[in-house]
Amino acid sequence: MKYLKYFEGQTINIKLIKINKTNYKILDNKIQIGVVELIFDEADEDNYPLEGSYINIVGLQIYPEYRGNGYANICIEKIIELARLKKINNVVLDAEKSNTVANNLYQKYFKKYKADNDYNHYFLKIK
Repeated sequence: MKYLKYFEGQTINIKLIKINKTNYKILDNKIQIGVVELIFDEADEDNYPLEGSYINIVGLQIYPEYRGNGYANICIEKIIELARLKKINNVVLDAEKSNTVANNLYQKYFKKYKADNDYNHYFLKIK
């Protein structure tokens, strides 16, 4: 697994540390830089256009003082790798339409499959 990024000569090493059933600390070299909530579930016809298992990224927050350094990109890559390791078929998430920064980030990794009044809904099939 490769989650190293070089930023101004510093090595960034992101780890997700489980707090409880769904919540994880996001650490960079033992410093907490954010939190993420992940729900592991099986798809059914009512929730997503998916087959098999999925990880739902319910919330991804990089603390304000750490934003703009690529941490969210690395965290998403880490979650995708977690899905591969656990043989999970899909990763999904929803983002408020008004959150332009988040939507721009998610469109790099995910396909938008639906939009309603307030949210864009994204998914990624894991290969």
